[in-house]
Amino acid sequence: EDLWKKYPDMTIIDSFQQEFISKNFDLVATDKAREIAASGSLAQAAVNPNDRKAIRETAAKEGASFVARGEIRVLSFGVSESTGNKEVKTQIGVEIIDVNSGDIVGSYSNTATASSSEVGEARMQSIKKNAVQAARTLAGQTIDVWQKRSLNGRQFSIEVRNIKSVRSQQLPIISVIKGIAQITNQTNSDKTTLLVKVNFKGDKESLGSA
Repeated sequence: EDLWKKYPDMTIIDSFQQEFISKNFDLVATDKAREIAASGSLAQAAVNPNDRKAIRETAAKEGASFVARGEIRVLSFGVSESTGNKEVKTQIGVEIIDVNSGDIVGSYSNTATASSSEVGEARMQSIKKNAVQAARTLAGQTIDVWQKRSLNGRQFSIEVRNIKSVRSQQLPIISVIKGIAQITNQTNSDKTTLLVKVNFKGDKESLGSA
């Protein structure tokens, strides 16, 4: 933060919220997102946007299935030679993370330049250009992934601990899991733990209940 000043700005939050609502997503933790955006420093933010694990854990507590994480940076300030207006160039990098698996299901990166007689207005317009396009792209990517997983199931990891005998207990455990999900891989991380990766048509809570 000695090099990059954090500007409190709601433009990206508003743009994402508008686009995802238009695509019929249920939004949660928007107040938390606004709190992060409004903080003048990452040290003051409730959650550091650069800490993917912390973002996932916070989103999980809020009951979210997906969470958007990223930033917009102001790359340069200048003056247009043709108009004499102030010009601001920004760069966006945002990703959508599956809260349950940690998979990145959408990603967007771009730069945008905007000009205005006021430098603050130029910065806001540049951020808005990037944010609107990012939200539109990521909403589409997330819907595609959601639809595919509705048909094929989502990937989860099941960890069975404290197995006394892998040889005698593994077969009945695998048989039970096969009855509720499609097994894609299985390994023994140690002599007492069985790790099984599965595709399951449902959320984490439904798999746990099953």
